[in-house]
Amino acid sequence: NHGEVIAAILRPFINEANHFMLLHHPLFQTYFYGSNVGIDPNGRDAHREYPHFEHTAEFCKLYDEVSFDPNYPNEPLETFVPMLRRVLSKKWVPPNSSNT
Repeated sequence: NHGEVIAAILRPFINEANHFMLLHHPLFQTYFYGSNVGIDPNGRDAHREYPHFEHTAEFCKLYDEVSFDPNYPNEPLETFVPMLRRVLSKKWVPPNSSNT
């Protein structure tokens, strides 16, 4: 349920497309490994009609899938500190009751 947790934490700071992506990316990940572990790799197709399907599929293809490769070149965590500060410094607005 890590997608649900991070989507809930960041919801006040991100747009709807990124919220959908964070919420559903665990299911979209299975496209890349599901057939190897007995999970339907096409489970993401249940969300194909949603407006943020392609955004989520692209994120998983470009960033999530390759993150499991131990030889993939990556940046040190310090690289991301300015980005986190920029996102988390936005004024917090509680979600309205229709978003819960």
